[in-house]
Amino acid sequence: MPAKLAVTVWPRTGSVTVDRGPLSYSVRIEEDWHRAGGTDTWPEWEVFPKSPWNYGLAIDRADPVASLEVKEKPVSTTQPWTLDAVPIEITAHARRIPNWRIEDNTVQALRQSPVRSDQPEETIRMVPLGCARLRMSCLPVIDNGPDAREW
Repeated sequence: MPAKLAVTVWPRTGSVTVDRGPLSYSVRIEEDWHRAGGTDTWPEWEVFPKSPWNYGLAIDRADPVASLEVKEKPVSTTQPWTLDAVPIEITAHARRIPNWRIEDNTVQALRQSPVRSDQPEETIRMVPLGCARLRMSCLPVIDNGPDAREW
């Protein structure tokens, strides 16, 4: 029996997390690694986003899982919990929030949902949290109705 899709709504901000069975999902964010010190034996690294991460989900609040789609592929490696080998992805409709930015090497705090966005709708890929080093799993809900807020 396949695991059930669900969306957790967080009461403090109205943001949402996509879940499938026991796993929560994150926006798939490509990584940009930079050596930051250490030694050749014990190097220190910094990792930064190489692809967009500042999305809000464009979901129907009455039926939030309706627009989510699970994509499974066979496990083809002994280490499936990496971005390159992820065996399960969920696609979702989203819009970027251009004013949601990185400050002092971390993202700005979540604001209350729903959030307004005039950006085009995109289909994003989401991966299990265990596959991602950079994680965005609590996402604002996008809506352009009268109760939506500017970022």
